[in-house]
Amino acid sequence: MRKEEDDFSKGIRGPIIPPDPRKTRITIRIDTKILNWFRRKVNEAGGGNYQTMINDILKKYVEGEKAKAKAVRYAGGPRVEGDLVYPGGGEAAGLELKGRGYNLKENVQDWDAPGKKGAGGSKERKKTAVTKTVKFTRQGIERLPEDKPVLYRIIDASGAMNYVGVAQKGYVRERLTGHLGKIPGVKVQIEQFNNLEDAMKKEVNVIRRAKARSGRERKP
Repeated sequence: MRKEEDDFSKGIRGPIIPPDPRKTRITIRIDTKILNWFRRKVNEAGGGNYQTMINDILKKYVEGEKAKAKAVRYAGGPRVEGDLVYPGGGEAAGLELKGRGYNLKENVQDWDAPGKKGAGGSKERKKTAVTKTVKFTRQGIERLPEDKPVLYRIIDASGAMNYVGVAQKGYVRERLTGHLGKIPGVKVQIEQFNNLEDAMKKEVNVIRRAKARSGRERKP
């Protein structure tokens, strides 16, 4: 061939198609049996890249682990996001519920539905009508008012808060009685609110403060 037909003096060294910036080239050692399995699967599929198949399977595994770490699912309830910000879709849609709460020891949310619809909140913060503390017993719970939604805290013998939650108007005693024998505690403290939305906002703030405090206590 003549030089004028194959002049690469202006050519640029490197791949014609630039590599995917989201991927990194590495060298690893994999069991031969594992590698042969992926090669066989690609061959059975009629072609493809066994390295891409390995990457796809690892990606699905990582995404699954992230999902498990981010949310906890419990019987009869929704997912709880790891940052403790409750999904607001249900409340915004007028979801009926009796109450909900967060177990600080087990890091799971508890949801009790159906119940009465919560009244909407307001831009101005409503003043708390009642703050009351009673023994965490059936007799103590019977002394609590339930004419308004409440934020409640279940406190153990050391004074630590085990559980925080909200209960809808008319379901305060039923909600707390359901915790007896399940959540350790010697007393329960309630705060009344004019609507469920304000009680829920306060609940999220209480949880965040409690989690931040427990995190500081664990540091060396």
